[in-house]
Amino acid sequence: MIVSCLGLPLLATAQSKSVPYTSALANDADWTVVNANDDAKTWEADDTASDFSGTGFSSGIKYSWNSSQAADDWYISPAITLEAGKEYKIKYWFKTGGFNEKCTLYCADANTTEALAAGRVIDDKNGKFQTATLSAGVFTPETSGDYHFAFYAHSDKDMYYMYVTGFSIAENVFAPGAPTDITVTPGADNALSATLSWTLPTVDNDGAPLPEGYTVNNVKIYRDDVLVATLDGGATTWTDTAEAGLTPGKHLYEVQVTINDAQSARAGVTSSWIGPIVAQNIPWDAAIANMTETDFNDFYTELIGDVSTLTGSYGWQRSSSSYNGNEIILSCASNKRADNWLVLPKLVFPEAGVYKLSLNGKYSNYDVNEVVLDFYLGSEKTIENLSAGLKGTIERMPTAYVDRELYFRVSEAGEYYPALYASGKTGSSDLCIKSMKIEKSFETCSQPTDLTVTDADGTVTISWTNPATNNMGTALSGNLSKIEILRGEELIETITDEARLAAGAEVSTTDTPAGNGVFTYTVRPYFDGHEASGTPATVTSPWIGDPTQTLPYTTNFGTQTERSLFTAVGMSGNEGTWTLSNDGAELETPTGDGNTRTLNDLLMTPPFDLDEAYYKVTVSLKGGKEAFPIKFGLVADGDENHILVNPQTLPMTGYVMPSKEIYLKADAAGKYRLGILAEGEIANCANIFITHLEVREQPVTPAVATDLTVTVDPEDIYSATVTWKNPATCNIPDVVPAITKVEILRDDELLATVTEGLVAGEMSSYTDTGVGAEHPGKHNYEVKAYTGENTASYNHPKVLSPWIGDAVKAPYEPENFQDFETVAVTGTRTWSINSYGYAYFWGTSTPTNAWLFSPLMQVEKGAEYEISITPYLMSEYYDPASFKAFIGNAATNDAMTTEVGTLTGSQILTEAEPFTFTVRGVDADEPAATAEGEGDTATAFSVPAGNICVGFYANELGECYVRNFKFIQTVFPVNPPSGITEIEAAADGDATYYNLQGIRVLNPQGGIYIRVKDGRSQKVIIRK
Repeated sequence: MIVSCLGLPLLATAQSKSVPYTSALANDADWTVVNANDDAKTWEADDTASDFSGTGFSSGIKYSWNSSQAADDWYISPAITLEAGKEYKIKYWFKTGGFNEKCTLYCADANTTEALAAGRVIDDKNGKFQTATLSAGVFTPETSGDYHFAFYAHSDKDMYYMYVTGFSIAENVFAPGAPTDITVTPGADNALSATLSWTLPTVDNDGAPLPEGYTVNNVKIYRDDVLVATLDGGATTWTDTAEAGLTPGKHLYEVQVTINDAQSARAGVTSSWIGPIVAQNIPWDAAIANMTETDFNDFYTELIGDVSTLTGSYGWQRSSSSYNGNEIILSCASNKRADNWLVLPKLVFPEAGVYKLSLNGKYSNYDVNEVVLDFYLGSEKTIENLSAGLKGTIERMPTAYVDRELYFRVSEAGEYYPALYASGKTGSSDLCIKSMKIEKSFETCSQPTDLTVTDADGTVTISWTNPATNNMGTALSGNLSKIEILRGEELIETITDEARLAAGAEVSTTDTPAGNGVFTYTVRPYFDGHEASGTPATVTSPWIGDPTQTLPYTTNFGTQTERSLFTAVGMSGNEGTWTLSNDGAELETPTGDGNTRTLNDLLMTPPFDLDEAYYKVTVSLKGGKEAFPIKFGLVADGDENHILVNPQTLPMTGYVMPSKEIYLKADAAGKYRLGILAEGEIANCANIFITHLEVREQPVTPAVATDLTVTVDPEDIYSATVTWKNPATCNIPDVVPAITKVEILRDDELLATVTEGLVAGEMSSYTDTGVGAEHPGKHNYEVKAYTGENTASYNHPKVLSPWIGDAVKAPYEPENFQDFETVAVTGTRTWSINSYGYAYFWGTSTPTNAWLFSPLMQVEKGAEYEISITPYLMSEYYDPASFKAFIGNAATNDAMTTEVGTLTGSQILTEAEPFTFTVRGVDADEPAATAEGEGDTATAFSVPAGNICVGFYANELGECYVRNFKFIQTVFPVNPPSGITEIEAAADGDATYYNLQGIRVLNPQGGIYIRVKDGRSQKVIIRK
């Protein structure tokens, strides 16, 4: 809401707000914007979260600078009910750009800008605040009632942005700030103790200094959210020990202070490991993302084997970067050898059984790195002991982060050291581990193998071999518990027959899916109630049922299903024919052996249901030989002779061709296949490949009409005839479109639809009758040609008509100069007209030599008219230019018979004055004369009653703009009305005035009156 009545109360909100009150300010309908200087810049909502970073709010308001005016803008709150004598704290976040800004927060018991400006200043900003700053002020009202707060932006002109968010008001209850600089230092040599230190606060929770003479009552220490110590005021250190309940591990310590009996918020920090290193429990998470260098050094040990050359700055280490965060890496180098162990923290394995190691990692680049990563368990942190506990090899990782899992068995409960062992030749690629976990798991089976699917008349047979190994790579200890078969996401069978659940057994089942298409089957075995580990085994069927495909259809031959829908035919019984693979459809040709082969090989797509229409085929070809013809055509489904209907030929180039387009026509609706025929002799060339194929219906879209003109009937100025040439081409080469209709638009609205006499390539016309009577002026006409319901999406011809209808009558105050005409006398420099409300000319080296003509305007006998226009300079950086104004009876150079004056655009628009002159309508036989002034100083002109045109002639270097053309009638010719027929006009003396009822008026105010002076009666308008 923008309000400009500065002294009036704004609309009240539905009800006053209560305290505590908070608003992010953006899009808050209870707040009101007042643009006091009524310029183009004021407070506005800002939903860009980055503008309010650090505030806790994602939106707010901002003020944008104005280059020419100082800010004078208010953002006023709703009424907020406050109690007398109670102290309130007002807080908000404020930020600026890199310029000095001025913004004041006011409070008053009314919501007018005058009352607020005279009210209480809560906070006053003057300067740069390029980081969001929390500001606070206090206010104690003397009387209870409703109060308004307002942010007043009053920065100098040409500054930058201001941002405000998070306005709040609440009772001013004291709370100290939290302690800062908290550190925890573990005891030396893993002693079970930790020393805390901190800095006591000197400000309250809003950053204001603590009150004079404040008292620190006590300091409280929390460990893992449990109060463990309460210290006397002023304490800044404390040592935690086993006597206070400290146990080995990492702990969250928090410190809270009480000042003047008010508690602060807790401030805390998580310690590094405190006390002796003890075995950790499972599930165990390495928590690499939060790992410190101290953590790594305390809990991880690198053991280097005898053949390792990854020493010094290479080997196992913690790495941290802003891009990848924390990682454990094996730092490598080319032509070195890894024999490096990373021993993990000792873990407690509570029982014998199966466990799982999970890793997320990668290699840092594509460099060849032959490192093998094995996983071991040992009871001692030595290579000799660890080497006896191999649990498996971790699958090699790629160059992007990937999850890896390794299942292993622990035969006896106890405490063990896990270890990662890297061995083998290294390259420059580092092995990077992002996360690592060990948890309790279970034995299950691996995935089935040899999964296949076949089709026989719609009955699908799925076959596979049951898994014989478990998730640790050893033999299963029994049969499977069940096998689930899924078609897509649907469970279609559960196998529980013991014979079919035997480990390693060859098993099959059948399915008859409903409908047509390709179906994906999943075989999901279970062992001991647990699903198989790894990625489920799936297989995709060939096409089942009716092979008819829908359009648009596209293929790159990338799947067996796609390829199975094609049919290859040797048309002459020859052996060589099309074959299909992942590389595409291939036709074997002689390969430089000097032999010649006669090809007559047809490749057909699956069938399509086609209408009588055109179809576009897009194809990518390579190989073959220069100019060898490949024919494309439609083959009626069931035609045993495979005759191509309406074939088109595409010559090959002998190398990879860009996508080519062929257009085919189906003369009648039916089921067709696309046929591709290689026919003719060929030698010494590469095999022919089709790598991409696309078929889609191609609607016929005509080109746009041309030669559009609009002519006004010389005998009927109210009608105009639109003439155009119908398009003779369309989007399909060599096809002449049938033009079924043409839409005529006037001023972007549908005027008429023509359906008769539309012949492609010939002229058509339509007469717009009566338009000048209803809507005199110039009009934009557009024509759109259609074939069926299809028309071009852009570039339809448009033309601006001449003036249609009578000349314009006063008042005429156009928003822009679209009704005006420009005529260049010489050269290309002329007046320019746009839709933004102004016309202009300019020339820095060649002067403009052109006219700007107004439309014809009606002038009545005995009437007077005021004509005005404002010349101005767009920028003070350019040289101003002058031009002359003329009056004539037509929009031509020769008709401009009366010179009105010279206009110069020497001031910017806000300072420019309008050029104004008066025109009086007289009899045609009365001589033209000036009514006031002479020559260049004349401001009023007599012209023959009828139509006039104002012309502006420019013939100078420099630039000039014009706005605000006006043609206003100021004196109306009338006979005295019946109510004043007996009034005698005074022969001389001052004018006398009468209202339209014939009553004399001594002091006429604004309105229409009869003026009687010097023997002449006239109806006049008097403005206040």
